[in-house]
Amino acid sequence: MSVRSSILSNIGMTLRTMAEFANSSVVTGKAEAVDLEASALPVAFILQGPENKVSGSTEMEAWEWTVVLEVWCKDTSVETLYAAIHQALAVDVTRGGYALNFYRDGGDVLSLDPARSLSALQQTYKIIYRHPLGTP
Repeated sequence: MSVRSSILSNIGMTLRTMAEFANSSVVTGKAEAVDLEASALPVAFILQGPENKVSGSTEMEAWEWTVVLEVWCKDTSVETLYAAIHQALAVDVTRGGYALNFYRDGGDVLSLDPARSLSALQQTYKIIYRHPLGTP
């Protein structure tokens, strides 16, 4: 498994252990069609964004990677979930030892379907990680 895959897996595992996601879906690394009528809310998507190489050693490659966490939920849960997710993910900034740093870089709250009181929250994280040259 690559360092990137291990980091995504760690984020997903962290969310799945939260009481708020006990009966919900956490989709890691891809966008996926979800039936909002049949799914228990909240539903979380861990989406991969761009990465940029960080200058440094010739023996290790270091990267700054953007990952977006999108959560669909009832609008009454947005602020509680926003805080709970941030708190849970801030516990381990090394993501199980695979990252050098992991921090929230931004966020947003969106309206999914106002008629059904459905909202979404997004939290953008920056991850600094490294691996030996040529072995991701």
